[in-house]
Amino acid sequence: MNRSIHTLAAIGIISLLLGCNGEKQQNREPVWEDVKLGDLAPAGQRPEIKRLDSINFQVHVFEVPAENTGKLDDISKILYAQPFRFKHFKAFVANSFSVSFGRTSSGNQIFDMLSEAGARRVGSTVMLLSDGQFDDLPITRLFDQTSIYYTSTDGSIKTETIGPGPLALRMKVQIIPASRGVCNVTFTPACPSPLKQLMTKSSERPASNDTLFESCGFSLKMSPGDFIFLRPVQYISHQNSLGSLFFSRAAAKPYVISFLIICTQISD
Repeated sequence: MNRSIHTLAAIGIISLLLGCNGEKQQNREPVWEDVKLGDLAPAGQRPEIKRLDSINFQVHVFEVPAENTGKLDDISKILYAQPFRFKHFKAFVANSFSVSFGRTSSGNQIFDMLSEAGARRVGSTVMLLSDGQFDDLPITRLFDQTSIYYTSTDGSIKTETIGPGPLALRMKVQIIPASRGVCNVTFTPACPSPLKQLMTKSSERPASNDTLFESCGFSLKMSPGDFIFLRPVQYISHQNSLGSLFFSRAAAKPYVISFLIICTQISD
């Protein structure tokens, strides 16, 4: 597994999302340019390098004007609410998280609808994970310790002090031995500890002082050609909550971040 390639790609996403001074970047790609959803389907007859017990994902990051956040509801309506397993669905929604499921074979209607919502594709990366491993997709970076609030799995409002360091989406994969070409993927918002960031990622469990927001965790079975669309329920102007830090950006022209995460290959 070439960890350096993934690290460079991950750093690229942070740079695209934040910029050096937190300002919006210029000359972003139109949502439809150079990529079509059908192009991200399994490779078919094209030559490929076989990787044993590995799962490949493509991640596309979209920026949507805050006033158009409600238009993302229309995208979710044409996708599927199943087959997700949530740690606590009500807490997931209360934290302003929303996720839906689809197949690349359904066509490019999603890209068309993102375009209608004024979306811009601001970053793309590839995630390569081995069976049983996890890795972190950077979402934003905290430069100081920050106290935020979130809805926990018991439904109560709790506070957590996080940072400095990245706020990330942790992805862990497990191949299902009885079902070839199928894996179980778990997604959990996480703040890796500073010490953890200097060490090789564990294939078994996170460091004990990593912060995991289990109430926003979910999992599902995925095959090549499956994707999830992760986005906010609403735009939140402040940066005091988990949901606002994860999705909302209070710039001169406020916007929200959404993610299209596609399973492109399983080598089992």
